[in-house]
Amino acid sequence: MAAAKRINTQQLLLKSVPWLIGVVVALCLLGWLILKLREWLNEDDGSAVDSTMLLTQFREMQSEGDLSDEEFRSIKRKLIASPSSRELPDPQETADSTKPGKSTQVDS
Repeated sequence: MAAAKRINTQQLLLKSVPWLIGVVVALCLLGWLILKLREWLNEDDGSAVDSTMLLTQFREMQSEGDLSDEEFRSIKRKLIASPSSRELPDPQETADSTKPGKSTQVDS
């Protein structure tokens, strides 16, 4: 009787191992898909932070006299109109271009 139970238990384990492996693999794939989905959904969060940071940098440049009011308004309009657009000049490049002897015009 004990031998019969042992055989049944072993057969049960042998039958359930592939299912258990399948469930573990499926759970791992599901977890990976959830992580990728979260990354994809959170992808746009950086642009709002970048736009805010850029606007702060340009505002500081304006207050220091590196940008004219007109240049700042133009840059601000571009940031607000299309926050995902990266056609804006780099704040460091803008500061360099507004030094004496260089053009202070920003493309509109």
